[in-house]
Amino acid sequence: MCETKEKGSSRKSYGHTNVLVDMMQNYPGFMDYIAYQYPLEGERIELLEQILTAFAVGRKLEAEQMIYHYGSMIHGRDLIARQVFLWLLGMAEYSRRECIAEERR
Repeated sequence: MCETKEKGSSRKSYGHTNVLVDMMQNYPGFMDYIAYQYPLEGERIELLEQILTAFAVGRKLEAEQMIYHYGSMIHGRDLIARQVFLWLLGMAEYSRRECIAEERR
């Protein structure tokens, strides 16, 4: 599998997550703002932070497992949480495709 251990190379591979990860790290109130604006539970917000961090440092498989755990926490008609879940699944798919492309080089 394609697991990246170096932060620099993972940043090249995951440019699409850089903005969110940077906001999360540089603006401590960012995740609090999301929690305030949207009816997400604190546990899901924390898990979302962990997922973004895992992507940022190249722990792709761990991030994908956490994404499915996040999806299992969605109940009822929480449309925002479902949309975040779909977005996270898209990130995981993108990372898989990048990994395959890197292995073919």
